[in-house]
Amino acid sequence: MKALAANPEAKAVFDHLASSHRHEFIQWIAEAKQAETVNHRLEKLVPMLLAKKNANDARAGSKSKV
Repeated sequence: MKALAANPEAKAVFDHLASSHRHEFIQWIAEAKQAETVNHRLEKLVPMLLAKKNANDARAGSKSKV
């Protein structure tokens, strides 16, 4: 993912997640139906990782948190 390649700290956090948590993030991004939504989720990915949030936080409607 380009979003992670551009931020080594976020990539390190992602790489140290359990495989199930990495899969949750990937699924959260991949299940978006529109390209605009995919891009929005990719933009949210790095701040979420740096804040130690998980994909379930995003699914629960945590739009105001990130």
